[in-house]
Parts: sequence; C-alpha cells; structure tokens
Amino acid sequence: MARYTDETLRGMLLEEAILLILSRTAYSPIFSKNGDESLNDGTSGLEVVGRGANHQIDAIADSLYTPPFCNQQRLLIEAKFRGKKTGIDVVRNATGVYKDVSEHWVSNGRGARSTLKKRYHYLYAIFSKEPFSKPAQNYAYAQDIFLLPLKRNSLFGPIIDAIDSVSFSNTENRPSLSSVRKYVRNRFFPQINLDIEEDRIDLSMALLESELSNFVQVSRQRGYGFITMLNGKFPVFLSTDREIDLQSFNETNDVRIRVIDNEWYIESIVGDRLFTFDLPEEIFAKYEEGGFLSPRKLYNIKQRYMTEFYVFVTQDGDLKLIKFQMDQSWFQRVRQNLRNH
Repeated sequence: MARYTDETLRGMLLEEAILLILSRTAYSPIFSKNGDESLNDGTSGLEVVGRGANHQIDAIADSLYTPPFCNQQRLLIEAKFRGKKTGIDVVRNATGVYKDVSEHWVSNGRGARSTLKKRYHYLYAIFSKEPFSKPAQNYAYAQDIFLLPLKRNSLFGPIIDAIDSVSFSNTENRPSLSSVRKYVRNRFFPQINLDIEEDRIDLSMALLESELSNFVQVSRQRGYGFITMLNGKFPVFLSTDREIDLQSFNETNDVRIRVIDNEWYIESIVGDRLFTFDLPEEIFAKYEEGGFLSPRKLYNIKQRYMTEFYVFVTQDGDLKLIKFQMDQSWFQRVRQNLRNH
C-alpha cells in the first residue's frame, strides 16, 4: 500500500489546482521533458536539471510573456497544506533548489561552458493554506522566494475546502500519489491523456472518482488566478470569479481596495467585486495593533503598497497587459473621513 500523509496528498492537490487556474491566464503548464534539455523525466516525476543535481518539481509553468533583456520566465511551484504556519525549513529547501537550477549550464562538448540552447529565468513560488512564519518570510525575502498565502483569499476558499475533505487514510490499497496526480491532470487537462498504472486499475479508478470528483468539479468551476506585484514590491495571488469578463477591462482601470472581516478584495468604481487576495503577512505584522488593523493603518497600507498593479489577460490568443490603479477621488474621500474622525 502506498504510504503518504494527508498533508502530502493535499499539498499535491493544491499544486494541481493552482496550475489549472494559472493556465487560464498567462501561464502554460509543463508536464513532460518534451525535448527540453533543462528538464528530465525522472522515475518519480518531472525533474529540473540543476548545476549539482536534478530536482523533482511536479508543478511547473512557463510565462507566456518574456520581458526585454530577460530569458523566458519559468515558475516553479510548491504548495503546502499544513494545519500550522509554513516555516523556514520549507523556504530553505526551496532556496537550495532555486539557486542550483538557476546556475545550470550545459557543456558544449569541448570542455568549455556555453549557454543553454534555451535558457530560463527561474522564479520560485510557495503557496500555503496557512500563513508563513516570520523567519520564513524574512528568509524568503532575502533569497528572492515568493510566498503566497491563501487563507484569507475568499474566492479561492472553496478549493481549499474541497481539498480538506480528501483523504485515503482509511482506504485499503490506496492509490499512489503518482496515480492521483495523473488522474487529476487528465481531468484538468484532458489533452495530455496520461496513463494511470495500477495493479488493480478498475478498483483504483472507482476510488479516485469517488474521492476526488468534488475537488475536480469545484476547481473547474472557479475563476482565474493572477500573480502580481503590488506597487512592484509585494507578490499577491489574485483570485476572480469565473463569471468575470476579462475582455471588458480597459488598458487602465480605476479600482478600490476594501477589507471586511479580514477579507481583502478589489472592486470596480461601480462596486463590482473583481479580485480577492490574502494580505502578505509581513505587511500585516508591520501595521497591526493587537492583532487588528485600524482604519488609519489600513489607509496607510493601501497608500504605500496598493496604488497600482498589473495583470496579463489573454485575448484571441494574444496577451494583453492591464493596469489597475487606485481610484484617487475615492481615496481622497477616505482620507477626509479619517481626518473628520
């Protein structure tokens, strides 16, 4: 019987859900080597070739946009589904992998180093059901690892709830993690058609269908996901509803950022909710007082970190860069109300 914890299983499902949602915007998931010299089809899954070793990383996505003076961006994704804060140990491991793959070179056969036939600018993002510990945040910031908490991201919440109910702990002849991942990918990305290899394939498929059908359905029904930088400083994962019309955005859009019961969301100037996100813990810790954010503290956070951000949307196969900026007239009214009180 395959041995793994529910925490490991659920972290893997979270990675797959994130891949699915990112694939709807400006990222293309990578599932196999397919002639890419920077990857390797290892015995336990896809590996990224590093300077000193190959590293198994199952969730990989290439950005569809390559900025000037930069190699194509390749996002390496890790997800944690723990019942406690994600600690510095996870970030240390990510840093080692990130640095090793970023230093990979390919020999030209004559003993000298040459550039890869195609090189990538690697980015490493860790998603977490729970917040990150302060040491983890400090270390990640120093090492250029992106931390993306999800706990207070309300539009992503249904996926978290669906994952939380998945377990094979009390199941005899539980399927392997590899089979679970392949099953999920076949449902999310049917075009790849992966083979599920199990000794008792009929029983395993019935079990997978029974335990994972709700997670698959909920993930398919959710909307889009965007990784962006608030004011170019802090990364956040923006979630949207599936009903949102991405093509209705102008090149520049005025928005308002609100928080109710620790739920952060971004709305249009007419009050339509566009995105939800989880505030980075390092920002909250800097401004909170007794575990809460006063109206004035909230104003200061928005003024310093949230005046603008950008996302990519796809339009007829092409990428469109969209800018969102704080509605200044609304922001001035907020400031005036604070002065009056």
